[in-house]
Amino acid sequence: MIIKKKLLYAGLAGWMLLSGITLVGCRKNGMILETTEQNTGSQNDTAYAEDAVAGTVTERDQEDTEAIIDTEAIKDTGICVFVCGAVKQEGVYELPIGARINDALLAAGGFAENAAEQVVNLADFIEDGQRIYFPTEKEVQEQPERWQDPETETNGQTMEAGAVNINTAGKEELMSLSGIGEAKAENIITYRETQGAFEKTEDIMNVNGIGENLFQKIKNDICVGR
Repeated sequence: MIIKKKLLYAGLAGWMLLSGITLVGCRKNGMILETTEQNTGSQNDTAYAEDAVAGTVTERDQEDTEAIIDTEAIKDTGICVFVCGAVKQEGVYELPIGARINDALLAAGGFAENAAEQVVNLADFIEDGQRIYFPTEKEVQEQPERWQDPETETNGQTMEAGAVNINTAGKEELMSLSGIGEAKAENIITYRETQGAFEKTEDIMNVNGIGENLFQKIKNDICVGR
């Protein structure tokens, strides 16, 4: 009888021990499962965050691409010109390809009160990057030869309406040209006083301080009419 009880206790203890091991194992497995679930959740969160970042980058790339496309579209459909002189609002204006000087005048608010309205050919076409200068009545009276008919040829060259005559322009007028400051304007005047009139626009590169790069910037804005 005693032997049977001992065996029973031993069996019960063994069963409990085995059960305890199993329970511990379950707890450990539970922790592992929980940890795994947490890691899985973290991985999902990371993946979601990466997707969100990727989505943001994609959207930005798309916006940049659209901006480039828009810029290219502007280049294909419009031009920019600088309107100055006797107008109400000097400035750089974007106009459609095929625009005429009259369109530039309207964009700048029209003639100023002192403008010489009859000397510029408003029906003439304009090009991208062109400088369009509208003279005053006083300027036309002081330099009538400069504002002759745009189709009149002088020394084999056509006088451009609004172009600065480097043979007759004063310092202030020369300074209206891009890249020409007071010193360069004075150099131009000194050169023509000592060397004589410019025969062609390229001769301006003989003036101290004016090279090929500057000439390329102003060549469409100058003339050598006398």
